[in-house]
Amino acid sequence: MAPFIRSDKALRTQFSVGRALRTIIATAALLLAVGDGGLSANVTPAFGTQVGTDGTTAALRQANGQILLSGWFTLVNGEPRNWIARLNQDGSLDSAYAPVLDGPVQAWALQSDGKLVIGGLFENVNGVPRSRLARSNPDGSLDSSLANNTFNGDIGAILVQSDQKLVVGGHFSVINGVIRRGLARLHSNGLVENLFEGEVSGSVLKILELPDGKLLIGGSFTQVNGLSRPMLARLHPGGRLDFAFAPDFGVQFFSRVSALARQPDGKLLVGGDFFDREGGPPAALARLNAEGTFDTSFQPNISPTGGFDNSRVSSIVPLPDGRILIGGFFPEIEGQSRRGLARLEADGSLDPGFETVLEGDFTSPEATVGSILLEEDGGMVITGSFFSVNCLPWDNIARVADNGAFPDGTGCGGGVPPPPEPLRPLNVHGWPEPPGLRIQFNAPVEPMSATNPVHYSVTGKVIQGIVMDGPDAVVLDVGEFDQTLRMVEVTGVL
Repeated sequence: MAPFIRSDKALRTQFSVGRALRTIIATAALLLAVGDGGLSANVTPAFGTQVGTDGTTAALRQANGQILLSGWFTLVNGEPRNWIARLNQDGSLDSAYAPVLDGPVQAWALQSDGKLVIGGLFENVNGVPRSRLARSNPDGSLDSSLANNTFNGDIGAILVQSDQKLVVGGHFSVINGVIRRGLARLHSNGLVENLFEGEVSGSVLKILELPDGKLLIGGSFTQVNGLSRPMLARLHPGGRLDFAFAPDFGVQFFSRVSALARQPDGKLLVGGDFFDREGGPPAALARLNAEGTFDTSFQPNISPTGGFDNSRVSSIVPLPDGRILIGGFFPEIEGQSRRGLARLEADGSLDPGFETVLEGDFTSPEATVGSILLEEDGGMVITGSFFSVNCLPWDNIARVADNGAFPDGTGCGGGVPPPPEPLRPLNVHGWPEPPGLRIQFNAPVEPMSATNPVHYSVTGKVIQGIVMDGPDAVVLDVGEFDQTLRMVEVTGVL
């Protein structure tokens, strides 16, 4: 019990005000009671309608907030759509967007003018021959200004450079009758650039342009330009191999790099299904220093699937606070169930405050997340191969909040809430008479907003009030009043 403030005795006590609303009720002795009404930051709106596809799905967000979908599907929200579709921001199908393809889209990239470059296994777009590569206008119509090229294999990666040239990778070896093994660069009109030197002995699945114009390529290959570079390499802008960048993955059969991301500090995140450099258990995720050496301080513990397929990471999103979102095909992290989606701390350890409960299809309980589209408030849209999200039926696409749960709190999921932040001190001091009793309120850490110590009589009548809107101490002088039981209320938000 808190002591009473008396005119013949000094009081020095302390209580705390956190970041959310706190209300403190005091008698003349300041009887203290603190309540926590913390506000949730999980304000990502749920889709306004039930959203789903009938097959594995990838996603890409346009500048206007609409969401492009691609994958192995024939229905979107119950409506016929083969291989590609577009959703409005509320999840409803954009009925005006209906390109017609005869095969799946496996890679895509948006240009600065809003046009979409797509690659995959198709031969025709809107009834016009386009072998494996095409460009569409924002309304879905074919952009005929991109020349038709003939690839003898599929396209798995596309990069649009700042000069609008296209770097394409995939599982091909010939373009228009000319040898181009796994990698090529095209002019903005689609003509192949003959001076580009890069080639691989396999497939390119990811291409990342670095700030200096160099290209980071990942995939399923063992050599680049005739030299050993298993799964990952860095090229000069003209396609020549950068000899200074040589990560020691070693030769690994049936392994690949399928996700690349660069952190603000220049370190590189590499995902896929691969072993560590000592040939140990499947790692699925690694972080490299800018020069290509392994960052040994980064130690994610992603469990193997226990089946024929290795665990793999297919999507990586570095967050501004250093944490990392990953999506892919994996059952657990650090022994905790995290099927297909997880958030990691900066050192690779599991962030327990984020969990989305996903279930796969009828053939396997494991789910796959291939795309993560981050929302401004930390929530996200996820797509992949799953039929249940947070214990509710959602097929292959869903929107979740920044803790992994649904924004409206339905279903399960959400992870373990983080411990409360340390409360910031608000010191209260009392002085004896003469000349009179005063109570000093001091917020020494940072300014408090909307904070108003109010002095009440025991009947609830306001006797005196004072506005506290900064870090400086304020004084409530009660010595001039009689020494009956009184109350002081302090409300504030930090």
